[in-house]
Amino acid sequence: MTASSEGVINIFSWDYFGDCNDRIVGHPGSIDCMVKFDENTIITGCEDGLIRAVSVLPNKIISIISDPLDAQDDGFHIQKISLSHDNCLLASCSLDDMVKIVDVSNLHSRQDQEDFDEEAYEM
Repeated sequence: MTASSEGVINIFSWDYFGDCNDRIVGHPGSIDCMVKFDENTIITGCEDGLIRAVSVLPNKIISIISDPLDAQDDGFHIQKISLSHDNCLLASCSLDDMVKIVDVSNLHSRQDQEDFDEEAYEM
């Protein structure tokens, strides 16, 4: 997987990196960093200052992990994110000289029953 400056995550097949197989859309701007949470979920940091949990197959944004009010106040891009060894805590940093730690343990027990949102998906 690779992220783009247009807010799209490109998915590639192993041993065939010439063309992407699928895309995950929904980020409003550049995706500056991402980390694997589990085999079906990634966490992204975006230029709008929000951290999102993203499902892979079905391709959709599951939730916003960071507090949207914090992102609007400081306006800094998420520069780096990192998960703890047990995938329960997420640390993020931006240009505000602060490291923010968020509990993401609820993503382990999340049972996603929603149908795939076709309107949010663009080819």
